[in-house]
Order: sequence, then C-alpha cells, then structure tokens
Amino acid sequence: MLTELTRIAKDNDVKLLLEPLNRYCSQFCNTAKEAVDIARRVNHDSFGILLDTYHMNIEESSIESAIQNSGEWLRHTHFADNNRKMPGYGHIEFDSIVKSLKKVGHDEYICFEPNLSLADFKDATKRGLDLIKRIEYTYS
Repeated sequence: MLTELTRIAKDNDVKLLLEPLNRYCSQFCNTAKEAVDIARRVNHDSFGILLDTYHMNIEESSIESAIQNSGEWLRHTHFADNNRKMPGYGHIEFDSIVKSLKKVGHDEYICFEPNLSLADFKDATKRGLDLIKRIEYTYS
C-alpha cells in the first residue's frame, strides 16, 4: 500500500514521510529503526522519515544513534522538548541532536512542534529559536 501511495505522491510532486510515534500514541512504527525498515521496503525517492525529538525521547535509547542510523532516509525533523514545550524548556540535550544532524549531512527541514499557550507563544518561540541558532552556530 505504501509503495502504491508513494508512486501516486511522486506523480503529484509530493513526498510522503513516516513519523515514528511513541507507544502511547500508536502501536505501529514507534522507533527510527522501524521507520528505516519500512523506508527500505518502500525504497522510493518520494518516501522518507520524519523524526520527532519528543517521541524519540520516549522510545529511543539514544536519539543521536537513531538520527545517525536514519541518515539517508531522514527528510524532516520536529523539535520539541521532553515535556512537549519549546527546546530549552525541558531536559532533552539539543546540542547533541544538532551535532548528529550535521554529522549525517541533514540539510532538510527542521521545525518546532511544541504545545504552547497563546500567552507564551512569542517568548517561548524566540527562546527556542535563539537556543537552536546558538547551537547551530557552535557546530558550523
């Protein structure tokens, strides 16, 4: 089914991405390794993996290893801290995550995916962006 959907996606200039979700959200595809196994079976340039630091914090024994082992299939990354807030508001080590993304040559999209109140949105977004920019500059 994914192979057929991927062909249709390519015909329409769309990329399909598989995001492993933690076990509390889904019983299907919880780890980067499982996503890579599926991506290898689909084996199409219009199919890839989206990794999310929040879900990886729950399921992966090493976020860095998960990123490194996903390398060629990794197309997009969501950044959220362990408490689903902006990076820097919890305990996830984003320095090592950014370093791992650079190590695998990840030059695709990264976006924030936190749960924020409207009252906190501007300040939290600025703080999260400043943190990632500082880290990215360190490893440039």
